[in-house]
Amino acid sequence: MEVANVSRHAQQLQTPGQPTFEGDSAFTGLNMKVGRDQLPAGFVARHENRRFVGGSQTRAGAITPRFANVMPAMQAFKGSGLYSDPNGEEMGLIAAGTGLVVFAIRSGTYPTNITVAAPGFTSDVEFVQHFQNVLAHQKSPDGVSFIWNGLSSTTGFVPVTGPTVEAPGLAVLPKVPWSINFQGRAWFPIPDSPDEIGASDINDPTTYDSILHQFRINTGMADKIVGIYPYLGSNLIIGKTGSMQLMSEIPGDLGDSFLLAIQLSLAPASAPPPRVTSISNSIGIAGRKSVVMAGSRFMFLSPAGSGGIFQIIQDGNNLAVDPIPVSDAIEPLIKRINWEAADGAVGILDGIYASWAVPLDGCSYNNARLVYNLATSQWEGLDWWGSIIRDPALDILLPSDSPMRMDNLIYLDYYGRKKVYAINHTSYVVHVLEMGTYDQLGGNGIASVHYSIQDLLETRGYSTMGWLATSARETKRVEMMLQTNDPVLKVYQVMDDSISDDELLGDLMVNRLKYTDALKADFNPTNINNDYNRSHREDYKILLGDNFMLQSGVRVERMRVWTWRHELTARVRYISFRVHNVSLSGECGISNIILESVGSPRMERIA
Repeated sequence: MEVANVSRHAQQLQTPGQPTFEGDSAFTGLNMKVGRDQLPAGFVARHENRRFVGGSQTRAGAITPRFANVMPAMQAFKGSGLYSDPNGEEMGLIAAGTGLVVFAIRSGTYPTNITVAAPGFTSDVEFVQHFQNVLAHQKSPDGVSFIWNGLSSTTGFVPVTGPTVEAPGLAVLPKVPWSINFQGRAWFPIPDSPDEIGASDINDPTTYDSILHQFRINTGMADKIVGIYPYLGSNLIIGKTGSMQLMSEIPGDLGDSFLLAIQLSLAPASAPPPRVTSISNSIGIAGRKSVVMAGSRFMFLSPAGSGGIFQIIQDGNNLAVDPIPVSDAIEPLIKRINWEAADGAVGILDGIYASWAVPLDGCSYNNARLVYNLATSQWEGLDWWGSIIRDPALDILLPSDSPMRMDNLIYLDYYGRKKVYAINHTSYVVHVLEMGTYDQLGGNGIASVHYSIQDLLETRGYSTMGWLATSARETKRVEMMLQTNDPVLKVYQVMDDSISDDELLGDLMVNRLKYTDALKADFNPTNINNDYNRSHREDYKILLGDNFMLQSGVRVERMRVWTWRHELTARVRYISFRVHNVSLSGECGISNIILESVGSPRMERIA
């Protein structure tokens, strides 16, 4: 039986009007802190294993080059570093597990063996270059430092010896775990002191004046020195566990002439010793290698507050740490850092990208990378590696499935182009990042294992600022402009920011032998018909087993440009889309996304 309308108000049907379109014509940055329905155009809510290039593209892979992985070490490396020969080429230095040899690696050549004099390295090693010389410091307080002249691989590293002349205060370089080169001197932490640094004699990193060239860096804080960093000419930034200090206006003689004049009651004619001022008394540094310097920008990882990547800024005539971290937009990622292991975090500069290798989700070593674009001042996202296809709805990595370990990152030539080398000390393997279309993470460049680059993009929440913008709308369809090569894609709709409302829209797989025109005959993968470049094929992947004939030439790793469309029926306040690619060696680019929706029809009261 039909029930009559008993409302005391007259009603009429309010129609939705014309469809409204919203979307992103480009992608520029990542913001995980703001609600996805509040993100501006061009920003995404999640971005993993991707770069904002031509929209959003799958990142390049990682390879295990043979030339860097043929060392007969067979046990964990004791350390690694970079050596730039003033009279020759750059090379990577790797301390073998035996402690008796250092391997010098260069692209395309067999490693050179540099001997280490007895008793050899007995603990982990840190390499630092002082012009043509290389110091090798040992982490153990009992480990002596070694030096190599950078010329002879047979003379190699020998223990540092004391000065040949006697003078008050003149002493041999103490047993320190690290040093830096600045103004022709080695600067190092004083053993058993939390806040003192020393400087070697000029052009002699093996001796120092323990009376004149020892400085206390403390402005009233009970923290320890973590690292020393040259900054803008004659300045040093001293990073400590709970503060940042500046040693400025450092004269070439460290103020010796000034002090001598004072001692002789003469008017000083030279610069005084350096002065120390505070940059921050509340924000310290997490790990000595977590600093990235790009021009005047000084960025570092810090556990202060909720943790983050901070930068030093100019505050009037002084330097200060910006209290708002650079990493504010990726705060959910920062919260996943295992701060107990963050002292091993490593930062590096690679062109327009600054990145930090960090331990995520309880991992005890650096298993992921945070990537920042200096040109756009926006975060590119998270790089990670894994063998298990991960549930894309979960924001967590499995420490048990973290095959990439980055104990150190160095910037070294790879066949004429500088690349980032990731060195795994524990598994004694060297990788080159941003190469290829998959992750090759096997050991020694021989017994390799290939991993899929599981890339992921989640859009902002599209809420369409048209009719009934503040209430639910009826979605009609979505279009994505894609560039793909051998993709295995899954597209989900994420409604009202609720994981429980995720819905798989499409499981996209392509057939490289088929054309979009069903009337065309299948492509012969040998290219015997010389038709590889024929348009409208679903994919252009070439496999090693194809016995492929070049014929008139091909575009290797050609990307197919096409539009994916899907009808929608969801009635939501806003909707976002997750694109997840799990192809073993494929790529997926996303140029733009367009959503069509209309307001939901409703009954409107009439007074």
